[in-house]
Amino acid sequence: MSTLFKTTIDQNQIRQLLESMQQVTGMPVSLLGDDGELLASVGWSDLCRLYHSQTGFGQKRCNVTRNYFTQLFAAADSEVAATAREHLCQNGLIEIGLPVIVEGRHYATLLFGQFVPENADLDRFRQQAVAMGLARDAYMKAVLSAPVIDRAALKKLLPLYSGLVDMLEWFVRQQLKQKQISAEVRTSEAKFRTLFDHSNDSIYIAGLDGAILEANQQTSDRLGYTHDELCHMHLVDLGDESHRMEVDGRLRRFKKEK
Repeated sequence: MSTLFKTTIDQNQIRQLLESMQQVTGMPVSLLGDDGELLASVGWSDLCRLYHSQTGFGQKRCNVTRNYFTQLFAAADSEVAATAREHLCQNGLIEIGLPVIVEGRHYATLLFGQFVPENADLDRFRQQAVAMGLARDAYMKAVLSAPVIDRAALKKLLPLYSGLVDMLEWFVRQQLKQKQISAEVRTSEAKFRTLFDHSNDSIYIAGLDGAILEANQQTSDRLGYTHDELCHMHLVDLGDESHRMEVDGRLRRFKKEK
């Protein structure tokens, strides 16, 4: 349901939330749709921004990570999925994922991290630079400047990220509620339209100024006007002089009461 975030939830608002979180924690943060699409990201490290995401080899590995979290949270039951999950990506960095789940359904994933593991094997990154066709010295400089995972700090910060997830889930609930209301309105309108169009009685709707806004087929048949003609007429046009006077009097009373 990536489209829920892309088309109904204000993208600027989502990005502002992510930027505020990144400013507080100093950690990169991203939002994935339920199909793994990257919807928003803030504060990526140079290692990911300049290297991993810019090579076909590295990008494929990034996609594997996104698919991992998407499949993990989609398959897990609500109780299991509602916990933070850690993943070592194929580019050698640690990502933490928190799912956005509403009514048992996975809608998005909040990702933060891009951490270098404790006691990381630097030879692995040197070999990776060669495999990706990157300038090794510049790449290793980015590796050494990337944050190393600090589990004690993460434990303290996790409630902040959980709070952000709660806010995103609230957004989803509001949009789902609005969609339900809209669907109920459409159903109600369709029922009214059916009764209106197929009634054996003449029914027409007019504004307070007496202009006819809508009329059913029975009205057209009985008065001999087309639907379009009726919708360009006034109530006083539907009868003789006494009818016009009666309508005019009623309209004046309605306007006075209003």
